Amino acid sequence: MSKRCVHEVSEEQLARLGKVGLDPKRIGLYGGDAFEEWLKRREGRARRAALQIKKYDDLLKEAGKC
Repeated sequence: MSKRCVHEVSEEQLARLGKVGLDPKRIGLYGGDAFEEWLKRREGRARRAALQIKKYDDLLKEAGKC
């Protein structure tokens, strides 16, 4: 089931949005895009951390065998 979130946008941010030619009425779509990009970066960090942990565990196992 999809979820909905609310993000507050300041007047200054709305003004900046207009200056770059983006439509304030579509701000929800921009927010969704930003969340998707953030989520992709977060997933990448989690994968890299899991890989580092696995490498460290493997090194500890190798050191224990010697």
